[in-house]
Amino acid sequence: MSIPNEHNDMNDPQEHGAIPSADGGTGQNVEPDNTQLSGPGETGGSMSIKEVNDWSMYLHLSQLASSVVPVAGLVIPIVLWQMKKDESEVIDRHGKIVLNWLISSLIYVTASAALVLAVIGIVLLPVVVVLTIVFPIMGAIKAGKGEIWHYPMSINFMSVDKQ
Repeated sequence: MSIPNEHNDMNDPQEHGAIPSADGGTGQNVEPDNTQLSGPGETGGSMSIKEVNDWSMYLHLSQLASSVVPVAGLVIPIVLWQMKKDESEVIDRHGKIVLNWLISSLIYVTASAALVLAVIGIVLLPVVVVLTIVFPIMGAIKAGKGEIWHYPMSINFMSVDKQ
């Protein structure tokens, strides 16, 4: 049993107007919309939301570079932030958060190391070391989702808008 030819033409419902095309019926290919940030708290630069989230995530994760090259976890985040802060206010905010944590964690490590002589530093130093690994990972996960996360226990040396 064969299906009449007129029913075979309905295999492409978009061609017959049953489903509207994405281009409004012009028959031209439409490129996907690469949404640009231009809302509140953003400079409206040429970066897409994904690019901003990616660079923000890199900022947080770059702190872990010290585990490979000593001092790199201090230098790389600052360099990344300085390169990208003018392109996006969101990246600027993440950079300030990371810098606040870098300075805070240096203070905490120094104080804990000094307190090793008083025995309490033996407990505090490993805790601070674990937090310097965990907090950047948590910040990177949040940044990848487009969220701004302020590190707990971070001292605000540079003011960061809480948007």
